[in-house]
Amino acid sequence: SERLEAGLAAAVRHGKCGALLFIDMDQFKRINDTLGHSVGDALLQGVAGRLQNVTRQDDMVARLGGDEFVVLLPDLGTSMEQAARQARLVAEKIHETLGQPFQFEHHQFHITPTIGIALFPEPGKGVDDVLKEADTAMYSGKAAGRNVTRFFQPQMEESAQQRLLIESDLRVALKRNQLHLAFQSQVDRDGRVTGAEVLLRWRHPERGLIAPSEFIPVAEERGLIVEIGRWVLEAAFAAYQRWLASGVPAPGELAINVSSRQFRDDRFVVDVEDLLARYALPPGRVVFEITESTVIEDVDATIHIMERLGSLGIRFALDDFGVGYSSLSYLKRLPIDQLKIDRSFIADIGTDRNDEIICQTIVAMGRHLQLQTVAEGVETMAQFEFLKRINCNRYQGYLFLEPAAEDVFLRYCAKAQHS
Repeated sequence: SERLEAGLAAAVRHGKCGALLFIDMDQFKRINDTLGHSVGDALLQGVAGRLQNVTRQDDMVARLGGDEFVVLLPDLGTSMEQAARQARLVAEKIHETLGQPFQFEHHQFHITPTIGIALFPEPGKGVDDVLKEADTAMYSGKAAGRNVTRFFQPQMEESAQQRLLIESDLRVALKRNQLHLAFQSQVDRDGRVTGAEVLLRWRHPERGLIAPSEFIPVAEERGLIVEIGRWVLEAAFAAYQRWLASGVPAPGELAINVSSRQFRDDRFVVDVEDLLARYALPPGRVVFEITESTVIEDVDATIHIMERLGSLGIRFALDDFGVGYSSLSYLKRLPIDQLKIDRSFIADIGTDRNDEIICQTIVAMGRHLQLQTVAEGVETMAQFEFLKRINCNRYQGYLFLEPAAEDVFLRYCAKAQHS
């Protein structure tokens, strides 16, 4: 880091237009935690080698610690505009080279970078300012969904402060029971309730209802998602136990979203086993929804975790199917039970023939692989009728019930049973 600071100081002092790239490896911590430091160290060496290969001799590549790297591009032309164009080209090369799979022993990894870029020189800004700006831009990229490049913009500092505030308030929310669950029914072609997706909601005492899209990325970024995920599991299991004890017509299955970070946490399987035993849920009633991005981080490790959970009676749905890295090569290997057709394909049924064909293809694939298909985001009768015609198995969306409080959801279940 001293060499980096000296190089950056010299570039700033000489007035050359350049850029500092702050690079964070999105999936590294999970790989390191799951497979150990020797594999993690080998992966970092591979990353460093690839970064060296796409930079010039005068550029500088340095590892700051953990999975964070910086690349100093000290001379990118005579104007900031030119420097920005050149910096973006280098960032694109980095995305491309790190996007290729890494192979170590019998494991193959897909790892993606999030890159923040700060340009220099700027009047009154020194080495520490440039580093801070690149770091802030990188965190902005994380909040935007990762695997992206972001140039520093002054408003990002305000956004960073906002994320810190959300993190602080979220920690308080966990302690003071400000989080609660909503339930959205899943139904069969006759409208009978077959299950429910469990959804997390946060009612802030001052700001009111905060959208999951606003706080879940912060929870992921700051590591809170593991604690929150465990709270969701316990609250959902407790609700189901209440329903069974009271004799209300509970749905067949509870579908619970599990984040990648939670899924790969060392204690996750043990926690699930403990909660299943404590709440004495019948086998096969819990479905974990995982995304394709969770799967491809390390397919072999994912399958191992799924098999351990499967031995406890947990079933699996592949969420947002069709919008990520859909690959038949891993799909046939995964011990999954359901494919969830992403709502983006459902929305344009009736107006976009391509989306209709995609839905038909997913349903046909599910049938041949003996997997159930669940359409999410069903909002109109036309969508429902089309999905029934192509023999989709289950349906979820505002046409039936919007995400609702427990008492509203149970009334819906009772009404659906008698209709």
